[in-house]
Amino acid sequence: DIFEEHENLPPLALRRLKSEVARDLPAKVRILHPRAMSSTQSQTYELARDKLALGNKGAALKMLHHIRSVSVHPAVTAIEEQDAFIELSGRLKACFEILDGIHRKGERALVFIEHVQMQHRFIEILKIRYGLDHVDLINGSTAIHHRQQIVNRFQRHLDTDQGFDVLVLGPKAAGTGLTLTAATHVIHLSRWWNPAVEEQCNDRVHRIGQTKEVTIHIPMAIHEDFREHSFDCLLHSLMNKKRRLASSALW
Repeated sequence: DIFEEHENLPPLALRRLKSEVARDLPAKVRILHPRAMSSTQSQTYELARDKLALGNKGAALKMLHHIRSVSVHPAVTAIEEQDAFIELSGRLKACFEILDGIHRKGERALVFIEHVQMQHRFIEILKIRYGLDHVDLINGSTAIHHRQQIVNRFQRHLDTDQGFDVLVLGPKAAGTGLTLTAATHVIHLSRWWNPAVEEQCNDRVHRIGQTKEVTIHIPMAIHEDFREHSFDCLLHSLMNKKRRLASSALW
């Protein structure tokens, strides 16, 4: 009777958390991977930071988004070959160090990337670096029926383990409704402002049906002068505060 009205008050409902209900789920481990920015990334970051300090509110918001993008990579359209392109970004360098380890173990990973240009550039590097014939992408342009085909192809590893594989996804497009338990690693190359969206991305892997420990990897680009005041550190701190606030306020 808790779902009935009482004295003109709305009915009560009980919230069930996955941590309480799915107690047999394996552990979910989070690892930060800080790496120093390259000189090019540091210089581009400093220039954007200086402009941010001088801009009005509208310009400041635009420049803040630019700093966020630079922290992923300072020159997504650069024509450098793959190794040089990776070395330009501390975050990208950390990401491929993580993937090298996953590749050696023959395991599978989801990589979440917001920027469309980076999604496609990243996939081309994956193919060359690891000799992959095909790497799938799920983003806002992926048709619903094609999304399911991609999921089915990736999940085939549960029946016949074919070793190392990577699926690239946009965080908003793939945040809900997908089961990708064939992966045991999640890498957030670019992060959404909202930690709830990031948790939805993690839950594509860490959900009922998962039998192995899941590792969440956060590559970070650190400016050698600003260190803990670099954008990636400030963003991580902000997202942790939001998580704590949501936890204390909602459940």
